[in-house]
Amino acid sequence: MNNQITKTPANTQHANRILVVDDDTMTRNLMYHLLKRYYIVDSVSNGKSALEALEETEYDLVLTDIMMPGINGLQLLGHIRAQEKFVDLPIILITAMGSTDDVVNGLKMGANDYIVKPADTEIVLARVRNQIMMKRLTDENKRAMNQLAELSDMRAELMNIAAHDLKNPLHNISLASNVLRSLVGHVEEASPILNNVQDAVKNMEGILKSFLDVMTLQSGRLELNIRKMSLAIVVEQVVNQNRIAAHNKDITLNVENVDGMIEADLDRMFQVLGNMVSNAIKYSPYGTTVDIWAEPAENGYRLCVRDQGPGIKPEERDMLFKQFSKTSNMPTGSESSTGLGLWIIKQLVQRFDGLVGADFPTEGGSIFWIELPAAVEEVMHIQETAS
Repeated sequence: MNNQITKTPANTQHANRILVVDDDTMTRNLMYHLLKRYYIVDSVSNGKSALEALEETEYDLVLTDIMMPGINGLQLLGHIRAQEKFVDLPIILITAMGSTDDVVNGLKMGANDYIVKPADTEIVLARVRNQIMMKRLTDENKRAMNQLAELSDMRAELMNIAAHDLKNPLHNISLASNVLRSLVGHVEEASPILNNVQDAVKNMEGILKSFLDVMTLQSGRLELNIRKMSLAIVVEQVVNQNRIAAHNKDITLNVENVDGMIEADLDRMFQVLGNMVSNAIKYSPYGTTVDIWAEPAENGYRLCVRDQGPGIKPEERDMLFKQFSKTSNMPTGSESSTGLGLWIIKQLVQRFDGLVGADFPTEGGSIFWIELPAAVEEVMHIQETAS
C-alpha cells in the first residue's frame, strides 16, 4: 500500500465521506474495504438508493459503476449534475474495459474521472485522493470568496452609512452659512469667510457623491433607465451647470455641432458629461476655452471635450480612467480632486455599451471623449454620413 497516503480514521468528524454505487457485490465490497481505511464509506447497489442517500447525507465524492439495472451510472450522473447543490461534487465512473463511448459520454456530462475494471488498488486510491483534494480546495476557495464578499458588503454598508450620515451635517452647515450671509452678508470681512465655508461644503458633497457612486458601481446594484435622448439637451444643461465655475476662471465654454439622438440613462449621462466638463475647467488655465462638440462614430456619436491645459505626460496616460489615479497635473484653481471622476465616467459609459478615450493633440491640451450608441432610427443616417 502507498505509505504516502494519510490514514484518516473513519470515525473522525474530519474524514471525507464517499458513496460507492455498484450493483456487483464483489466490486462494491472491494471498493468499500479498500477505501474505508482512509475515508468514511457508504455503499449502495443501485442508482435509486444513491439518489436517496445523497438527499440524506453530504458526500465528498461519488464512485459509481456505469452498467447497472434501473438507473444506470450515466443517468445517475445526469440526475446529480442537474442539481445546483451538487455542481462541485466529484464523480468517478467505474467502467468495464472497452466501454470507451460510455466514458466519453460521462466526461461530457460532467464526470471528473473514471476507473477501468479490474482496477489496480493504487490507481483507485490515487484518483480518489486527487478528486478529494480538488474538492477540498474548491470548498476552501468558495469559503474564502464568501468571506470576502461578506467583508466587502460590510465595508460598503459601513461606508454608505458614514456617507449618508455626513450628508445631513453638511446640508445643515450649508443652510447655516446661507442664514449667516443674510444676517451679516453686508459685513465686508464676513463674505470671504462664508464663501470659503460654502466652497468647502460643495467639495465635501462632491467627494461623498463620488464615494457613493463607487460603492454603487462596485456592488453591481446600479439601475439604469436606457432611453432615447437629445445630445443637445444634455450638453445645454451640463454647460449651464458649469457656467459659474467657468466664469470664476474666465473660461469660455464653446459648444458646436451637438445635434443627434443617443441611447443612455439621462441622469447618468448628465453625470458623465458633467464630470468631463468639470475636469476640463478644473485643469484649464485662466482665460482659456473649453470646446464641446459631437461627431459621427461607428453606429453612434463621439462626444468630445477639449481643454487648453498642459496635456497628460506620455508616461502617465496609462493611469487615466483608473480608480484613485492622479497625474502630476494640478487643478489650476486649487480645486479638489479624488481621482475617481474618470473612473466613474468609464464605468458608466461601459454600461451604456459605449467607449471612452483621450487624445492629445501636438499643439497641446487634451481631448477626452466618449462614444455612445445612437438611437435606433439614427443608425442608418450616421452610417450614410460617415461613408
